[in-house]
Amino acid sequence: MLIMLHSSLVNKASSKRVPYGLMFHHFHGGIHRADGAGSLSQNNLDVLLEHAGINNILTPNDWISAFLADELSPSHRCLTFDDGLKSQIDVALPVLQKYGLKAFWFICSAPYHDEYPQLDLFRKFRYQHFDTIEDYYHEFFGRFGGVSIQSNESFKSWYKMMSATYPFYSKNDLIYRYIRDVLLSPSEYTELVETMIRSHGLSVTDLATNLWLTESDLRSLHEEGHMLGLHSDNHPTCLSKLDELHQRNQYSKNAAFIQTLSGQPISMAHPCNSYNKTTLSILAELGVKIGFRSNMTQLNYINSYYNNLQCPRADAVNILRHNCQS
Repeated sequence: MLIMLHSSLVNKASSKRVPYGLMFHHFHGGIHRADGAGSLSQNNLDVLLEHAGINNILTPNDWISAFLADELSPSHRCLTFDDGLKSQIDVALPVLQKYGLKAFWFICSAPYHDEYPQLDLFRKFRYQHFDTIEDYYHEFFGRFGGVSIQSNESFKSWYKMMSATYPFYSKNDLIYRYIRDVLLSPSEYTELVETMIRSHGLSVTDLATNLWLTESDLRSLHEEGHMLGLHSDNHPTCLSKLDELHQRNQYSKNAAFIQTLSGQPISMAHPCNSYNKTTLSILAELGVKIGFRSNMTQLNYINSYYNNLQCPRADAVNILRHNCQS
């Protein structure tokens, strides 16, 4: 197998390779269906771990210690799982156990107090209840209205930046995210998608079934030596737009929940890579020692004083698509 390093995985601040986290979200196998967005199989995970090199993968505690001591080497990797999804332990965990690997698991707390983060709930709807993602976009764009977005100068600038940072997104993927994150308020977006869900004879409760890990699952992960970390309470897609009070509430509630399972949380990942100086200050106050971005860009650190809260990560799906060639 020929493994090549894609140019998007190079530190843009220099030509040198850098240590980074591998970021995982969705897996398929058993009761968990594959989707067109790039969910991974057990075989995919095996290939990615071989690509990284099993001996290069550090435990969460070793990663934190090495980072804080400035002892990470360019070949070092760590494994990170976002959103606390059930498919991650059903499909991915057995592979980690086979190699004796430990990972960071970044958990949203809302599902455990009878609320459902929209990001993965709505994702399940659009990928599992439409024949294609383009069918979903067609209905969503139609319900949103015929506003001409692509000729908008603000959109053009945003699109250029996002397509360079996340090259695996299609044009419609990015138009959708621009409508969701820029043009619509959170309540307007929620109302639009929930109207679509009802029109398909579904409910939020239906979609939530078998989507997230249980509290028992989380305790088992902690007992096996994995690290539970913060990922906000309900995963807002634009957390940086929230004022200080609401950002603090997102992470305080999240930290209180994680503490009941595994003690004081010392790690986190920024949901949708959305954060600002206020976010970093709040996380530092909460005692978080290490935080992860959701991309490899390092030139646009919000504040270099908090570089420990802005570690780069590479999306595992993107690595599989571009770097693993047989």
